[in-house]
Parts: sequence; C-alpha cells; structure tokens
Amino acid sequence: LQSNYSPKFYSYPNLELLGDTTRTAAFIFEQETERLADYCEERFQTNMRTIERKTHLNFFHALSVQEQDSLETGPNTLLSDLGCATGGGKE
Repeated sequence: LQSNYSPKFYSYPNLELLGDTTRTAAFIFEQETERLADYCEERFQTNMRTIERKTHLNFFHALSVQEQDSLETGPNTLLSDLGCATGGGKE
C-alpha cells in the first residue's frame, strides 16, 4: 500500500498475505517527526483501526466484522520482519 498524506501526519499500513494468514504493521508519523527517526520506536506504532479512522479508509471491507476486528485491533505481527525489536527500536 502507498502512504496516505494528511496535513497532520503520514500513515504507513503494511500488509502481508500468506495463504490464509494476514500479518500487519501500522505506523503513524506526525509532520514534525525528525527525518532520521527510528520508525520502530513504540511512539510511531499503532494499529490498522487507528489508521482507518484517521484516513477514512476501510482496508478489510470484504471481511466479516469479526475478521476485521481481529486484524485491525490485533498486534503488529510484521514488526520483526521489518527489523523492529519487540518493545520498540530496531533490532
């Protein structure tokens, strides 16, 4: 997915589809965020539901409400694949 621009923030939802498994990682960066900031820091991490609410996008509209709730409010399961250590910061 591409970045979504808003006057106040940039959001980066990340999705990986592997068969029946969908893994996610979601980040929000305020406009004032320093250029070389570590995107793995906990202050940038969020969930898909927060990005949907801020951008008015619905990433999983084809899924049942139960499936959407699980993906949108669940943990960021792609963080380690993106080089982020558990608890924030890069590995």
